[in-house]
Amino acid sequence: MNKKFLIVTPGYDETSGGVVVLHKLCFFLNELGYESYLYPYIDSLELNSDSFISNLRDFLSWSLRI
Repeated sequence: MNKKFLIVTPGYDETSGGVVVLHKLCFFLNELGYESYLYPYIDSLELNSDSFISNLRDFLSWSLRI
């Protein structure tokens, strides 16, 4: 079974070392033959039942599609 990775990260910014490392990690995992994807990190201070269910549905849809 081939492992799949979902890396949650902000958009690419060459001045932010942590972000660069996360994007490189995705690149190297793909080079090694694993399936890895970047998922955009969205900073939100509000979490209610509607947004949680929506995010959960999106994640499950993504994970079953891969």
